[in-house]
Amino acid sequence: MGLIVGTGCNATIPMWLSDLHPEKQGFVTLLPGQDPKSTKIVVNTEWTIRGTDVPMRKLDITTEWDDLLGSKTEAPGFQPFEYMTSGRYLGELVRLILIDLLPKIGDEEAEVKIPKALLKKDSISTAFIATDVTGSDAAVLAKELERKFPASSPDDGSFWTADRVDLIQQVTEAVRVRASVLIAAAVVGLLACVGELKLDAPSIEGVKKTNGVNGHHPADSDDVEELCVAYTGSLIEKYPGFLDSCQKWIDDLVKNGSKDNSSKRVTLREATDGGIIGAAVLAGVALSKGG
Repeated sequence: MGLIVGTGCNATIPMWLSDLHPEKQGFVTLLPGQDPKSTKIVVNTEWTIRGTDVPMRKLDITTEWDDLLGSKTEAPGFQPFEYMTSGRYLGELVRLILIDLLPKIGDEEAEVKIPKALLKKDSISTAFIATDVTGSDAAVLAKELERKFPASSPDDGSFWTADRVDLIQQVTEAVRVRASVLIAAAVVGLLACVGELKLDAPSIEGVKKTNGVNGHHPADSDDVEELCVAYTGSLIEKYPGFLDSCQKWIDDLVKNGSKDNSSKRVTLREATDGGIIGAAVLAGVALSKGG
């Protein structure tokens, strides 16, 4: 399958035509004599579109901050999964959480005056949390935060106390980890949807109640079948730790999904310039069909 996690998020995967809903099959033109039961097509999942939040809400994954972010986008609620996983939104999600939590850190008796610059929409970018917040020394980060988000009034002194610097680092890490977990879950779920993996969990309710291990680690032998997920996108390629986190959670989910997965390994592999090459292939196909 193909995976992009950058400014946006999406995936493609080959599927048997016969596995698609009959209404979807009607959009595919077969060659004379071509059997739909032995035909595969590449499906653009658009897995971030409205409606993908239903299972996440059932599992209590969606938070009030996700809803707030989604309500303030250009198309409110249109891409709920993307709000949680893509580079376009992770920085803003961190900002919204901070605005809510900062007044609760430190002296609760004192009035907390959040810096005006921090109240501006999109004032925290995903690039900022990736390069300046993640893994930074607390003292260095405090100076950068003070430069970027100074106190509203000189009389207020320095806003970025040690506790507040620690908070932004904790929030950033939580947002990053959750995004990588959700990407991993979506990858494993999609591979299970097309029959490449097995998931034994009987229901969403069962998943919520149990944390048991159903499967085993893939055997280290030549018998292991590798399922390749070709990835591209600035977030998964450049955000420190994001790729490794995605791979770790994929490994855990495959192992815990079912003992039937014991002979399989899902591996993330970089597709260099995948977006450009894909567009070139599409253009070539279109030109060839046009004569």
